Amino acid sequence: MSEESLLSAARRARRFFLIDETHGGLTSLYPLIAMDTLALQIEKETQREKERAAGIDQPADEASSRS
Repeated sequence: MSEESLLSAARRARRFFLIDETHGGLTSLYPLIAMDTLALQIEKETQREKERAAGIDQPADEASSRS
């Protein structure tokens, strides 16, 4: 079995949380806030992954020296 990354674990936690909520899950304000924060972090990291895959993610000093 392959090792799970923190990002994939976060995505899985968010997915199961939403499934539970859809089926009348019992949650309080704090888990809802935590899951919203987690969703934002997942979006940010997903965007970074896309940028890295496209070769956009370069340190500022390298990018300026190549210009």
